[in-house]
Amino acid sequence: SLATQVFVIYIIRTKKLSIISSRPSRLVALNTILAVTVGWLIPFTFLGQYFDFHKLSLPIILGIVAIVAIYLVAAEITKHIFYRKYALGK
Repeated sequence: SLATQVFVIYIIRTKKLSIISSRPSRLVALNTILAVTVGWLIPFTFLGQYFDFHKLSLPIILGIVAIVAIYLVAAEITKHIFYRKYALGK
């Protein structure tokens, strides 16, 4: 959820192809990596134990990664369809 929200922001923030044409500043990218890493690591820490979070198995993590990747591609495609249809910024 955290990773999905953060990465969708990267997609919708620009009309360009997000990964190739419009890169964030190093500080923004570093903060993003840090936030997602902390979010993924919390279940493995004392905070995860305190809140009774459960560690996910590798197959579940890989499944989540695959679903998120498909969702991000769909968001990118949808963004391009939206801008083509409504021609915002022209």
